[in-house]
Amino acid sequence: KRFFEGEVVEGMTILDALSMAVSVGKIKLNFTIDESGNVNVLEIDGHINGVNNKYFVFYLNSEKVDTKDLYKEVVHNGDKIEILNE
Repeated sequence: KRFFEGEVVEGMTILDALSMAVSVGKIKLNFTIDESGNVNVLEIDGHINGVNNKYFVFYLNSEKVDTKDLYKEVVHNGDKIEILNE
């Protein structure tokens, strides 16, 4: 498990926060965003999405967030983002 803390700025999304954690923690994050703004996360730190029928599941304050909405879901000070490979 890894934990990152950082400043949250107005309008910051889950994807923005993940991108900041990646730059600080030297973690590989590979994702795409389609024309509609839907996110598809392909890899996080060497873990490939969908391998052995396990997929990344994202939670904001213990509530599941659809991966396609990571670029739309805004975070605030004190929020907790969790990523599980289920």
